[in-house]
Amino acid sequence: MNASALPSSLAQPSSTGPLTLNVLGVDVTFKLRAADTAGAYSLFEASVPPGAGTPPHRQPLEEEAFFGLEGEVSFQVGEERVQLTPGAATIVPRGVPHAFVNASGRPARMLILVSPGGMHERFFEELGTPAHPGQAPAAPAEVDVGRVTEVAARHHMEILPPTF
Repeated sequence: MNASALPSSLAQPSSTGPLTLNVLGVDVTFKLRAADTAGAYSLFEASVPPGAGTPPHRQPLEEEAFFGLEGEVSFQVGEERVQLTPGAATIVPRGVPHAFVNASGRPARMLILVSPGGMHERFFEELGTPAHPGQAPAAPAEVDVGRVTEVAARHHMEILPPTF
């Protein structure tokens, strides 16, 4: 995609209003959708309660950037383990296995930028359940790994064996 295909003005979120879904115990608020950015990226805010996180996975078609806003989240990116803290960023190139968990005992928040946009949106919409912004995210439930794996595959993601 060339730069001239991107909107040159201030991007405005979709007129449908903000959407917040609980995905694997994490409340994910859609900030900018692919439709808002000519497909270049999607932007989400994630509220991660203690104990919540993602199974190890990889996406061959997407890159992700995580930016810490509050609290601390432990990441496994490839062979490296890193702590995402407020003001820090973690970059995940296409195809690199990664996972995160909030093992700090305190709530955490982070921004997630995914490029290109769209696939993560559809994954979150299919797997997530309605959340209640302003309230603490629901406690992480037992994960149905079979269902997560099936939904992930439809959205070009591969679920991997546990690393945490």
